[in-house]
Amino acid sequence: KFLAIHSPFFSTMFFGKFSENGKDEVEIKDVDYEEFLDLLHFIFIKSMVITDRTVLHILKLADRFQMEDVMDLAVKHLTQSKGIDAAN
Repeated sequence: KFLAIHSPFFSTMFFGKFSENGKDEVEIKDVDYEEFLDLLHFIFIKSMVITDRTVLHILKLADRFQMEDVMDLAVKHLTQSKGIDAAN
């Protein structure tokens, strides 16, 4: 339920008319486990901040899972960070 609150993607997956609805376990393909954990920690533990190390994969996952608030915070971090090379 918590993921569905933060993401229309998960809301549709868990509560829409998809095969995942009602399942106890759902496999999310093509997602790095550690990167997804960073995203989960960020949305579950509000005191956790986006860092130069996590910003790019959090932004990628937030975009994939339609997490607008997380995307906004990641973009803000990118624009304010002095530690990330803009050419990359």
